[in-house]
Amino acid sequence: MLRRGVSVRARTRALIENFARSVKTLYVIEELEPIFEEQIRAWGIECRGKELTGRQGELSTRKVMEILGRTPPEFQQAGDLPARPPVMCPGCPHRGTYYVLGKLKLRVTGDIGCYTLGALKPTEAMDACLCMGASIGMSHGLEKATGGESARNTVAVIGDSTFVHSGITGLVNAVYNHGHSTIMILDNSTTAMTGHQPNPTVGYDTEIIYMWVATGLHKTQMHLDDDEFLTPDRVPLQKAYEMVMSGEIKDGKTIAGVLKLKALLDEGKL
Repeated sequence: MLRRGVSVRARTRALIENFARSVKTLYVIEELEPIFEEQIRAWGIECRGKELTGRQGELSTRKVMEILGRTPPEFQQAGDLPARPPVMCPGCPHRGTYYVLGKLKLRVTGDIGCYTLGALKPTEAMDACLCMGASIGMSHGLEKATGGESARNTVAVIGDSTFVHSGITGLVNAVYNHGHSTIMILDNSTTAMTGHQPNPTVGYDTEIIYMWVATGLHKTQMHLDDDEFLTPDRVPLQKAYEMVMSGEIKDGKTIAGVLKLKALLDEGKL
């Protein structure tokens, strides 16, 4: 079995080709659209995929085993166990937020995320939840429907990643239509509900930076376009390092490159 991430890149082609040669039949198991399958077929690699799995529904372990002709194991019922409703994680900052909203007896329009659990015990502080990004629109709609009366005791709550995903448009609409709703962006610095993926609000991303060290360079004539204006500036590495440490250089990629190069030189690896 070969597992890949969320995309098929050109540099993984050799890996997939080698794996395909090691098996009699290559099965591509992916939910929804055949992203991997189509790219693999475009590389001339025979495989089977969506004709077996289909494009809809979740591919559970049991379903995949049945597709591959395997007999899934039978599970026994554990018996009558006490119910365990979902709750927020220990230490979650949303707990305090919902405690205060409930204590103030405010009307809360909610959104999709782990903070939707605010509708359940023990806080029971969320009154409505429709779909992802709808909390701000619901709050603004209530305000317009009640002539502004609801704006005084209604709060829209939305998570930081959900806000970036589909909440911004609701906020823009509320501002454009002179809304006065109170909106709380519940920022827990991650995408907690679906696996702690990074999002634009956390201050970092998953970008991969490739760096090269060039040696033996010499000045030459620049051939610039009419609208290009470049001024080369020679900065010795030690001076660049001092500029990084003093905060004069602030660009993250430049800082990473300077520190990496200095470390390699200090260790005698270059």
